[in-house]
Amino acid sequence: MSECKVIAVTAATGGTGVTLFAVTFARALAEEIKTISRPEIALLTLNPYITNPTGRYLLSLPAGKTVPDLAPLMEYINSQTVRGFFSAHPAGIDYLAFGQPQPGQQIFTPEQFTKLLGLLTQTYSYLIIDTGSWFDKYNTAAWDYANLVLLLTRPEVVASNQTRDWIKQLTELKFRPQLVKLIVNFVTGKDSLDAKKIAQVTAQHPFSLLPADLQ
Repeated sequence: MSECKVIAVTAATGGTGVTLFAVTFARALAEEIKTISRPEIALLTLNPYITNPTGRYLLSLPAGKTVPDLAPLMEYINSQTVRGFFSAHPAGIDYLAFGQPQPGQQIFTPEQFTKLLGLLTQTYSYLIIDTGSWFDKYNTAAWDYANLVLLLTRPEVVASNQTRDWIKQLTELKFRPQLVKLIVNFVTGKDSLDAKKIAQVTAQHPFSLLPADLQ
């Protein structure tokens, strides 16, 4: 297997469409590469604060395991068996959500999560991680593995300022700014900041502008 490409999808604030974009991106990538080989794509969504992961609904997948379910088993899981904990989508995407631990469930530690990421990079050709819109030890581990960060923002003054600060924080974590690609979501044209203004505020030229009517 070729070296795994790790792509993190993030945003400086909620309501930016990170999970929808991550799922749509994973499906588009699977469609793009299936003519070359069988897609080997893992999609991991990190939101330990919800009980019903949005990504599962977007992919029309039934209830399945979440990351906390792996906690007591991480000592035994390897690159050959980790795939069995994911829900398989017909498009060629294997999906796993972090999810909220159940009462009494063992905590999945940041150290275990780092090991999980290592196993996934040995198993898949592509690993797409929805890191949400917050900083914690789990997201930091994901960014450490990432070859690319797709940073979503909205074409608004407040969102652009928050995105600028987010890029600064990523830089302070020693993540190289040139690996960050800025995606402007929900562009309407009428009331949106233009690409030039967004670039001035964020010090990042937008890589892509996504119209609101495509959401």
